[in-house]
Amino acid sequence: MVHDDNKWFLPEDRPYIETFNRYKAADAPTRIDLSLIPEPWVGRLEAPIVLLSLNPGVAVDDPQWHGSTMLQDHIQKNLRQEVREWPFHYLHPDLKDSPGGKWWQRCLKAFIDAAGGGEEGARRVAERVVGVEFAGYHSVSFEPLPVTLPSQRWMFSLLTEKLE
Repeated sequence: MVHDDNKWFLPEDRPYIETFNRYKAADAPTRIDLSLIPEPWVGRLEAPIVLLSLNPGVAVDDPQWHGSTMLQDHIQKNLRQEVREWPFHYLHPDLKDSPGGKWWQRCLKAFIDAAGGGEEGARRVAERVVGVEFAGYHSVSFEPLPVTLPSQRWMFSLLTEKLE
């Protein structure tokens, strides 16, 4: 992942995303927001439970959170698949008030409750679930690009291996 000119991207994806954005108004909800760190997945890629989503959204507080070293550290460690106490970092107590934390806690509430609830239930879920995005780049609303990004091809092959 590269951070260049206040933009985050995988170098191989850049020309496709910039071309896509060139044809979108600056305030178009489907415009890809490169000021936010891409999140193609959250959690351990080896986790037994895989949840599929379209792409990470954009919330009003996202620029503030993505600018924090705390969230950047969690995301970077996640992308490198470093061993962590909370592999699904958006369930970590320190991130519960972040836009991603609120989203994933709401989506995973039933799992957390079934795992015992509270922080201990969240910790159990954080070890067993991975959320994989169809496209790892943030936008307010999803619109597929007219091409498959190199980063998507990699993720598709990884998911195919998990299914075999």
